[in-house]
Amino acid sequence: MKNIMIGFLGLLLFTGVAHAQSQIHDVSMIQLVASPEKYEGKYVRVMGFLRLKFEGNGLYLHREDYEKSLYKNGVWVHVAETEANRKFNMKYVLIEGTFDSKDKGHMGLWSGAIKDIKRIDFWGADRDEKTTSNQPSDRTR
Repeated sequence: MKNIMIGFLGLLLFTGVAHAQSQIHDVSMIQLVASPEKYEGKYVRVMGFLRLKFEGNGLYLHREDYEKSLYKNGVWVHVAETEANRKFNMKYVLIEGTFDSKDKGHMGLWSGAIKDIKRIDFWGADRDEKTTSNQPSDRTR
């Protein structure tokens, strides 16, 4: 009986943790940049302008933020360097992943990072491409 109770409690704990991780927080880039601690460790869905390059994978509020090197108006993104992901470069995208306010990306330039990315999709006018990447993220910078 004791083993059954321990097993049941373990199952409840596991289910609660899985449920907490599955909750998606729809946030804006402004919210992530202004209050990064509020979203620490949370699974977020955010839209922005994506630039993928060596030591410069960033999701920005606007294209102009990238063009003017306003890194603090963006977050570092941990994405795999694959052909499937390259099509999202220099496009507005929707990204879902876990936010890390302590990880400031390459040289500590960004306002946080999105890790364990589960979804990248085109957004806005770029959405006409109608392609999604569900590639696992690359945990290296």
